[in-house]
Amino acid sequence: MADEIVFDSEFLQGLERLRLVMRRRATGAHAGERRSQKKGSSVEFADFRNYVAGDDLRQVDWNAYGRLERMFTKLFMEEQDTTVLLYLDTSASMAWGVPSKGLLAKRTIGALAYLTLVGFDRVVIAAGNDRLREFRPPARGRGSAPDLWHYIAGLPFGGRTDLARALRETGRLGLRSGIAVVVSDLLSPSGWEEGLQYLCHRRHEVTVIEILSPDELNPDLAGDLRLIDSETGETRDISVTPGLLAAYAQRLAARQEDIRRFCHSHGITYLSVSSARKAEDVILDVLRGAGVAGRCRP
Repeated sequence: MADEIVFDSEFLQGLERLRLVMRRRATGAHAGERRSQKKGSSVEFADFRNYVAGDDLRQVDWNAYGRLERMFTKLFMEEQDTTVLLYLDTSASMAWGVPSKGLLAKRTIGALAYLTLVGFDRVVIAAGNDRLREFRPPARGRGSAPDLWHYIAGLPFGGRTDLARALRETGRLGLRSGIAVVVSDLLSPSGWEEGLQYLCHRRHEVTVIEILSPDELNPDLAGDLRLIDSETGETRDISVTPGLLAAYAQRLAARQEDIRRFCHSHGITYLSVSSARKAEDVILDVLRGAGVAGRCRP
């Protein structure tokens, strides 16, 4: 049985003071706390227009009328919710590592789900390996958190990775444009670029959280070894030398720089963390530091 996702009350209280940052204005379907492109009747002033018969007299600017003897109606930014898509890579490679990449991924997704719910936005959980395998319909309100945590904890890891295909298949969910967070090790032989481009095409604001284990970031190996691919079972015999480890470090740095450049060119936020970190640190330090999460407006 999968470990349940549990957070202490102090961390949850910290999440309640944060929310995911959306650079564009929201275009959601329900009342929420985000600025919309529409003008409605919330508490934040937007503009004036000339009064027309039938306007709410409570929105008339009587001070302006006293000075100009003309009636103006005050317009306010309408607050709406948005949809946050949280995608979890559940391929076999995510279950690898000490600590497990998958455990941090699930806890990060769980924390982001709670942050979304307390911000009065809707959260959608999706997961897959070589294709989209799991989907949890939109949930709203903090009361949904325990059920979502139980659902996330029970998602199984296994199978090969085709992140591009799995992310493209999120299109059939029919989600409005919003925020999309992808949590993965990005170890997808067929590539991941097309999938991220697809999310951008759907007008999502995309954040990628790459999780790698300490052994992937800094292998502590020596001698003659047989490596086994966790997804295909293929084997490769190697002799680990200081030169090989140095070459590996250079390849890893080059790979991450390529990811960073790709994401930057597409307006995607890219973050890379070790599975040795805590989900609390990922949210409160890494995401806040990158501007993905910020304090709620007073």
